[in-house]
Amino acid sequence: MSVPKFINEEDDSKLIFGLGLKLIEYTESDTSLLKAINSISINNYSISPIAFIFEIEHLLNEENIKILKALLESEDRDLFLKGAVIWKAILDTKESYSHISRNLTELLSDISLSPSIGKRVFQEYDSSYYPIGITLLRYSDYSIENIEEQQQLLNWLINANSEAEEQEWSEFIKKIAINDDEQSIWSSFLEKILSEPKQFGHLILSVAMERYQSLNNAGKITISEEQERKLALLYY
Repeated sequence: MSVPKFINEEDDSKLIFGLGLKLIEYTESDTSLLKAINSISINNYSISPIAFIFEIEHLLNEENIKILKALLESEDRDLFLKGAVIWKAILDTKESYSHISRNLTELLSDISLSPSIGKRVFQEYDSSYYPIGITLLRYSDYSIENIEEQQQLLNWLINANSEAEEQEWSEFIKKIAINDDEQSIWSSFLEKILSEPKQFGHLILSVAMERYQSLNNAGKITISEEQERKLALLYY
């Protein structure tokens, strides 16, 4: 099957997602994916993991994953966002439900998205959609090697204004992949968070401390006694 191309709404061949927006060109063999996506109700641009498991999971073969990844390349804002919603559901289900099929686990084992996909959510949509962008960032090769990227991430963390957003950022800090070459950079970044506890939510601070301690054990890096005292006042 060739890489799908996006089509105009007037085209008779269509794959409809949730509210009826046409997504991508599909072949006759893709009609089961069409029916499954149509059967899921979309509320506030989220998909229930239970609905996902029963309606979508068994259809996610290699070709259909290619189709869904193509949605993240669309220049159309609505089309891109709905693709991002689908991918958040896929990734959340992968993490939350251990009984997903072995085949799907293998297909998703090396998923790595471009950081630009997650960043686009922050650049083009309001804050209610930020949890989607955070999840997509976590599954990318996101780097804070330069000062601009560090400041951008700090600003996002400081301005987390909902429980859902703070929860996703805590998962990001806990699980973002950090290779050996980046340990020192991330340790320094987490020190910035821990040294200014009043600017961040409690959940973000707690996970930042856990991740910092993990890197500390690996890299023998410590925060100052003064910072430790500040954190002791915060938590006790």
